[in-house]
Amino acid sequence: MIVLALGFFGVGVDALHSLLSHLTGTDLFGTVAQQALGMVEDGGEMLIGSLAVAFTLTDEAVAPAVSPADQPQTGAGGTSA
Repeated sequence: MIVLALGFFGVGVDALHSLLSHLTGTDLFGTVAQQALGMVEDGGEMLIGSLAVAFTLTDEAVAPAVSPADQPQTGAGGTSA
């Protein structure tokens, strides 16, 4: 989900921002809309990046724990038996 959200802000909103900057002129609406969309794009990327770091550093397990019985047995040489 985090990768999809980062893609949404990094690609989708960025494309919309670029399209808007080419379609609008230097009038007040165009300038304000470009700045607002740029702020949403950059802020969204920052927020999602921060969430990705928070999920990486958290102590909570995201995936279920693997029990020792599910892990492959290794021999003395470090290879599977």
